[in-house]
Amino acid sequence: MRMTTFGVIPVACALAGAIAAPLLTMRTLEVYAASATILLADRVAANAPAPGEELRVSLARALEASEGSPAETSVTLLRERAGQATIRLTYLDRDPARAQRVAQSLADAIVANDAARTPSPRVVEAPHLPTAPVAPAYAAAGASGGAVGLAAGALCA
Repeated sequence: MRMTTFGVIPVACALAGAIAAPLLTMRTLEVYAASATILLADRVAANAPAPGEELRVSLARALEASEGSPAETSVTLLRERAGQATIRLTYLDRDPARAQRVAQSLADAIVANDAARTPSPRVVEAPHLPTAPVAPAYAAAGASGGAVGLAAGALCA
């Protein structure tokens, strides 16, 4: 038997993957993110070290005192210049109100802990109540499912 339309197989597999991946993703739970931006002020004037181990210790203490989980918390150094460090604290949770509440309590704890070492640390941007989930990403799942389907269809053809 001779096949004359090899292009149909990859296209059909790509469409199947693009439809199946978002449907499978619907089974995962939605996750909301609440973020706070914190300025750890004038560390040079206070002869304080750059945020690193101290910040991890401060965050660990704050997590112990709150209802948060270390696996759902991330801290990113946004910029460090002229002795000032700006960090972004993000907390992920299935409940948007809890995500905001825990992010706020962690930000407050970091500021309170850092206030003992440096003058005037402050929360620049408080966490807002998340309105849309950050995961699952249905569009990304559809795109990756389509790409995998296309590759599988090309191998079959």
